[in-house]
Amino acid sequence: MMRQAVDIVGAPLWERMESAFKTWVKRDHYGEGYSVGDHDPFRAESMKDLISGLMMHGSNGNLWRDNKKASTSMDMRLSELIGLEVGLKARGAKIPVEYIIVKALCISHLHGLLEKASRLKGYRSSAEADKEWAAMVKAAGCKTWDELSNRLDDHQNAITLSVALFKIIEKERGSSNLWQFYKLPEKPNGYVSWYSRAWTEIGIPLKTSVTKTSRGNVFMMVARYEEGDESGIRAYEWCAQMKENESDSIPIAAANGMVYVLPRIDGELLCSMSDLRWAADAVADTDVAQVVGFQTQHTDSYERMEAGDLVFLWLWERKNDSQKGDGEVLLKAALSDLKKRFRSIRTLIADILPPQFRVKLSDTDPPEVQEAIHEARESLERHFVRIRAEECLKGELRLIGANTLSPDETLATLGMLDLDGM
Repeated sequence: MMRQAVDIVGAPLWERMESAFKTWVKRDHYGEGYSVGDHDPFRAESMKDLISGLMMHGSNGNLWRDNKKASTSMDMRLSELIGLEVGLKARGAKIPVEYIIVKALCISHLHGLLEKASRLKGYRSSAEADKEWAAMVKAAGCKTWDELSNRLDDHQNAITLSVALFKIIEKERGSSNLWQFYKLPEKPNGYVSWYSRAWTEIGIPLKTSVTKTSRGNVFMMVARYEEGDESGIRAYEWCAQMKENESDSIPIAAANGMVYVLPRIDGELLCSMSDLRWAADAVADTDVAQVVGFQTQHTDSYERMEAGDLVFLWLWERKNDSQKGDGEVLLKAALSDLKKRFRSIRTLIADILPPQFRVKLSDTDPPEVQEAIHEARESLERHFVRIRAEECLKGELRLIGANTLSPDETLATLGMLDLDGM
């Protein structure tokens, strides 16, 4: 099948398409914005979305194996799911899951994949790029790029290329159980969420402080962002890391968040919730999600703004081989430090979406996934209630579950909330 794919687009271009598609498969993000044009009702952006829909059929008894209703579980492997059929009650027919995957993740993204694969990077001159383009076209036996691109519109060619791409999915992810499409794996650094660039270092750095604890030294870094609008809100990024030595590249435990110092005159608040949202947008999409979560999940969000400044906690994690309690010690040291720097903080807003589920989630996810998320969130909530971290601020705690937002979703959310007058 790979040889037939090479016959259609040529070896150089197929090599690029194969490499790009493997990246999509690994990230479970198909299209990457390249698959545009007319709306395709069969197109899916991730295997996770497909699994959610298929598992819904399974819960309704519409998944079949060898003409018998199949029992499904999140513990099953993708290869097992691929071997099933979906029953169509209206027609009394069955469609192989393999066909659905080929259609939704391969055929529907062919032109997007071609666009992605044809992007030439790193060339010093247009002459070099033109030479590479010409080589790809010639290797495919075509005279122009349009002639090569039009080959994907041929039905049989599209099927051949898509089946070759499907084989990549089978090879790369066939042995994965379905949970792996909803959970983030532990990284080599011993963390699920934390990564070295979680602290962006974009703002103007303030003095780093060090708090000695029984578990290790807590290094507290704070940076002030430039004021991006006329609201007067001052945004500060903060990062706390527990280490034995400052030079250690991987911390024992880490916490990251934002502080928003709100403008006031004689104690009266001079900004709106909309101002806070747009101030967060000047920082990052993650921060917009936090602010939106705070506003939409707590009816007293504006009252908490009136009460004082806000500190957000979006990442809090300890390394897998660290001691139980290291995270608590780190967080309390960090909040105590922030209270010294920003004395008007009155509210801690903590995101309790469990780190292992920091992928795009929705109400259409399988019941097993939603139940697991609910149980993990309840566990984190009990933990926050027990440790009373907000007492370090002499303030109050508000817990949120902030889903991830893409840049487009961020702008859409900001616009919709402004239109609604929130």
